[in-house]
Amino acid sequence: MSNTMRAMIYTAPGNIELLELPQPRPECDEVLIRVAYVGICGSEIEAFVSNSPRRRPPLIMGREFSGTVVAVGERVAGINVDAKVVINPLIPCGDCHLCRMGRTNVCPNRQLLSMHRPGAYAEYVSVPARAIYELPSGLDLKRAALVEPLANAVHAMRIVSNPVMHNVAIIGAGTIGLLCMQVARSMGAARILVSEPSAHRREVARKLGANQTVDSSREDLFAAGATFTYGCGFDVCIDAVGRATTRKQAVQLLAPVGTAVWIGLHERDAEINAMDVVTNEFRIQGSYAYTDADFRKAIQLLADGYIVTDGWVTEVPFTDGVEAFLELASGESGRVKVVLQFDGK
Repeated sequence: MSNTMRAMIYTAPGNIELLELPQPRPECDEVLIRVAYVGICGSEIEAFVSNSPRRRPPLIMGREFSGTVVAVGERVAGINVDAKVVINPLIPCGDCHLCRMGRTNVCPNRQLLSMHRPGAYAEYVSVPARAIYELPSGLDLKRAALVEPLANAVHAMRIVSNPVMHNVAIIGAGTIGLLCMQVARSMGAARILVSEPSAHRREVARKLGANQTVDSSREDLFAAGATFTYGCGFDVCIDAVGRATTRKQAVQLLAPVGTAVWIGLHERDAEINAMDVVTNEFRIQGSYAYTDADFRKAIQLLADGYIVTDGWVTEVPFTDGVEAFLELASGESGRVKVVLQFDGK
């Protein structure tokens, strides 16, 4: 095995390059993974475009990935070389009061692959052994690269306090919105409306089971929502965009005692009518990342065939990854989700 590897590196603001680097060596409690597939994450695109202080170059990004175990540290037990695995990139401390409560996703000491330590836009990556999940039968390496974003959707839908999901609205038909839609359906949502300005993404949403789609750039979303719900409003509304306008829409679309889940992180602020929130007993729920249980549930949903990925996930060779990343960053790509494929997967 060569001692070097190819890696796609965020080298400076506005610049990403394919370079040759030394291969990482696993520490005593780590596992070395040969990456098979890695998804280009929307939050990484956003960090690149906005020069976010949360991701500082030089950095290897890439947190949505699957691969094969090629080496294990001396203290690692129960993980075999050649095992096909998916990796949970969120690494909590395990000791704080939130971790002890099971809320590892909001651990104040958490680290994230692709932010605090090297990610998987590289042929090899070394990860903590506790982050490894072996793939079950029925789940291949390509679809396993969708486990991480799906876990976000699983978490968002799991923490909805409203047990009634007759009418559900999804704002944004990107990766997270489409996955939230499919998870909501698997949880019993009867009728789903999707708001999305892109005609292509609206078509994808319809093919995946949306009962109605709305062109939010041309149509009156509130009039469409009122007609869709027979004037009752939505039991649950997911904002998968994260702009001030979409957060406000998510609340305004609700039926009394409904729940708005804010999962998008595009902008910092939001302006809402607090009087409406109080007098209608709206619930506004933030959703960040996922717990181990959510991650396992995402694996199960993919393995059991509840999540459709055909028709909206584009496979691109890793050698073309820089071009694919920059195309997505330009905002002019028609692709919904890009997954980079490595040689020798």
